[in-house]
Amino acid sequence: MNLVMKTVAVVVTEMVDSTSLDALTSFRGESLLLHAVRGLFDSQCVDLVVVIAPVQRVSDFRAVLDSAVLDATTEKSVVVIPGGEDRISSLRKAFDALPLEFSTPENSDIVILMHDVAHAFAPPELIHSVTRTVRQGFPRVVPVLPVTDTIKHIDSRGILTNAVERTLLRSVQTPQGFSLAAFRSALAIESDTLTTFATQMIPGHPLALQITNSTDLIAVEAILAHR
Repeated sequence: MNLVMKTVAVVVTEMVDSTSLDALTSFRGESLLLHAVRGLFDSQCVDLVVVIAPVQRVSDFRAVLDSAVLDATTEKSVVVIPGGEDRISSLRKAFDALPLEFSTPENSDIVILMHDVAHAFAPPELIHSVTRTVRQGFPRVVPVLPVTDTIKHIDSRGILTNAVERTLLRSVQTPQGFSLAAFRSALAIESDTLTTFATQMIPGHPLALQITNSTDLIAVEAILAHR
């Protein structure tokens, strides 16, 4: 059977490391959620986006996406579902919500991207690169950047001790890419993150930095101004 290659992106929207921002925070007149979804479709390689919303905000998220000025075909390719009690259960619910054409085990050409709204400005070229690398035969792919700060341990008293060898450290970004089989395997593990399973590294992008506060948005603004 000749199956068509398809890519589905699952967007996690709970910004667990943020104390002041959420998925509907506005930047340049549009929410972080919309920036994330638009970037996925701008990559020209994503067929379906599944947005995992907090249970109490599903209608708000749907309203934001329904009112967005999106391409007519794109508008029909975004699904919003309520999340679970933690990240891994939410991802399982998202997988269960996929149409059969995106989840049938026989279709080995399916690529699944796990994206986080905290990385809303991941550029289309990065998204395309992750997808392409999975299609080249790497079942788990993660974009990373070298860590440039000096990192140190602290002891039980809160005292700085030895420095961590930063040449061995990487900052992890999203989207992370999975073959269908790899994603199914990762969901079977009792873990709250899929990062452990993303084994093939590719270069990340400064625009895909994790957004946790307003200072990060200032950095995004500066990077966009020079693109």
